[in-house]
Amino acid sequence: MARGALLRDAGIARALNCQGDAWRSTAAALVLIYLQRNGPCLLEAARAFCERACLPPPNHPNAWGALAGHLSSINAITMTGNWQHSFDPRSHARLQPLWRLT
Repeated sequence: MARGALLRDAGIARALNCQGDAWRSTAAALVLIYLQRNGPCLLEAARAFCERACLPPPNHPNAWGALAGHLSSINAITMTGNWQHSFDPRSHARLQPLWRLT
């Protein structure tokens, strides 16, 4: 595996490990429920669903992206190939991928 991929994977693992098992498993389950109910979406829509469900905020700023990377690596979700501007002001209207269940 290329050095860049190893560093990426280590960063994903570090961001997720900061959260603890309870946060990781609850967030993953809620994201999958959201996608099952609503179909393809930006991860921030699933994140908003998790926040409404009273999931505490993550300890690491990259936790949500790391969660998407993890769920993708275990073939639970995949990018649709479509991109859309984010709607959450915290994301500064950047282009983000739409995700769907696999």
